[in-house]
Amino acid sequence: MSAAAAAAPIIISDAEPTVFDLPGFSLQVVAELTAAFEQGEGSTFQNAEPEIRLQSRLLIRALRAAQARTVLEVGTHKAHFCYLVKLALPEARVETFGVDRKSQVAVDLLNERFGRFVTFHGGDSKTTLPAFAPPAPVDFAWVDGGHDLATCLSDLEQCARLGVDHVCVDDCAGEPQVAEALRRFLARGTYSVAARSSDRRGFTWLRRQGAQQGDRRG
Repeated sequence: MSAAAAAAPIIISDAEPTVFDLPGFSLQVVAELTAAFEQGEGSTFQNAEPEIRLQSRLLIRALRAAQARTVLEVGTHKAHFCYLVKLALPEARVETFGVDRKSQVAVDLLNERFGRFVTFHGGDSKTTLPAFAPPAPVDFAWVDGGHDLATCLSDLEQCARLGVDHVCVDDCAGEPQVAEALRRFLARGTYSVAARSSDRRGFTWLRRQGAQQGDRRG
């Protein structure tokens, strides 16, 4: 990875909350989301293993630092991240993009329980994201969709098109094509690495050049 991507690992304290510690967290809701359709790999907090707890701590920190009101997600799956957003930032809305249209079932479960706060966009994000016109400025993006080079790079480019100040990307260490997409994206100079986790997955937090913590446009 280029020098532009180098950053000190995120220092995270065990005292910081995980999703399991947030007020209102319910194992019943997680069970309902997980059972929404046939189980597959990739749920954000399918268990309380240390790696999952670390990921949720990092996401909560980044979301709150961005003071996000409108959140973009690529990679809906069972809508676990959408649930995390509701718990961490109850007033935020989520625009989530997923290739598997069965994810709508999980999104519907959340909207029925908490009131409509998630909009699901089904299909290949290389097609759906370029056509997306957000109803409000997007403050934060979580990129954890397709892990091939073309899809990941396209997703990152769309975050830049939308002017998202804070972009978090999963699996930057564990997936070579994600790492290459990130390298190419950073080489354009629009974003820099704010922080990166030191675990095998390499969660990476990007900040748009000129953006400050909690910046909002318009």
